[in-house]
Amino acid sequence: MSWLTVLVIALALVTLATWAYFFHARDAFWELAAKYADLAIALIALERDCVVGNMPPDGRKRDFAGPFVLIDTMGQSHSVYIHRAHLKEVRARLARKINGATASHISETRFATTPAGASDPGTRSRVRKRGIWA
Repeated sequence: MSWLTVLVIALALVTLATWAYFFHARDAFWELAAKYADLAIALIALERDCVVGNMPPDGRKRDFAGPFVLIDTMGQSHSVYIHRAHLKEVRARLARKINGATASHISETRFATTPAGASDPGTRSRVRKRGIWA
């Protein structure tokens, strides 16, 4: 192989790895947001670096990435724009909030509605750790 062939292959591999890294991270966040769309839309609407449902102001359209579309449980679509300079931080902050809210909600719901020792495996393992079987 010539040095040019090796260079082209190396460049192609670096490009592919970079593309996979950035698009995989982006997909993971939007998959989470789509799974909990109602919560994500509400949290995004509270962010000062985001615009939901409207276009960004005319003079600032280039500053925003989007539209990203989320569909809520009622079937309505919501366009989301996130400020480009804060895109990574906003996505990370929203992911933490969504994960925190859904984890606490799932935990509260399971332990509030399932009696100790019932057939829910999460409850049984929690009870078993304390050495008590109901």
